[in-house]
Amino acid sequence: MNDQTKTILAALLAALLTTACASGGGGGGGDGAANKIDTREEVFLCLVLGPLCLFFASGVDRPESTTAPFSTWSAVSRAAPTQTDSLTTVLDYESNGPVVNTSVSAIAFAASNENPQYDEQGNLVRYGPFQPSSGATAATLAALGQPGIDVRQQRPNPTSSDTGLIANPYVLGWEYQSFGVWNSQAGPAGSIRASSFGAPTPASALPTSGSATFSGKVAGVYISPQGQSAMAAGDLSVNANFSTRSLAFSSSATSITLDARSATAAPHLDLKGTLSYAPNTNSFSGTLANPGGTLSGSSQGKFYGPAAQELGGAFTVKSSTTVETFTGAYGAKR
Repeated sequence: MNDQTKTILAALLAALLTTACASGGGGGGGDGAANKIDTREEVFLCLVLGPLCLFFASGVDRPESTTAPFSTWSAVSRAAPTQTDSLTTVLDYESNGPVVNTSVSAIAFAASNENPQYDEQGNLVRYGPFQPSSGATAATLAALGQPGIDVRQQRPNPTSSDTGLIANPYVLGWEYQSFGVWNSQAGPAGSIRASSFGAPTPASALPTSGSATFSGKVAGVYISPQGQSAMAAGDLSVNANFSTRSLAFSSSATSITLDARSATAAPHLDLKGTLSYAPNTNSFSGTLANPGGTLSGSSQGKFYGPAAQELGGAFTVKSSTTVETFTGAYGAKR
């Protein structure tokens, strides 16, 4: 008996069972003897049909979860969101219209998860605040020299706005990770959320000798000393020494844009620093700073893939005297 037949029989039996058991021992009319006979028949039907319903229903396939666990981008089902582990940091601020008045320290890096989804053409369907029914506008920074960085902007209501920069793993040729950054504002309160997500490398599978160079992208939200925000993106190179468990982080060719149509070079947002990790762990951290040392702060990340083929992380660097900050995320592959 196939599953379709079992489904039909289970439905019919359930309908009969519901009718029999719901009558509650017969109608209000008739003599007492007739009511007793009806009740015995209904009890019999309840006892017999109940197990039969369970039997037939047991062979029917249940719908699978709408969110599948992530393994690789090649294996991702385009029909539903994919759940990935993520590493996230958030910077909160208050603003007066487009101008940021105060900027507070980023929260500690936290483990969470993301549920990104792409269509068959590799276009972003949903991620973070961006949903299919949100009416968001779509763009890419390819024309500005940063292919693989998608931009999504939306205004859920007159007092709220969301701007996201999301690395497109299909364009960048990534298999095990990606990242995204959202600048969300509701009234005077806002937050910048940066996440690196994917399939982390098991600590036991990390190389213990040799070195490798990882190349990729970095992107985020920049707040100027005057409190104006802009999107920022650049190239990334990370030289990993597995013997000393250290990573030399260096971003370059960083530019900023207000509208995703024109860009301005921003070499003062190029970042450098050394990250490191302890033995038998897969979580590196360290300090990053810009060339003049006017911006500095922490970064944390992970290796991704079964054999550390890729890496990614998040960061916040900020001024000690003004509201100037750069909060973002990065990803790279060997």
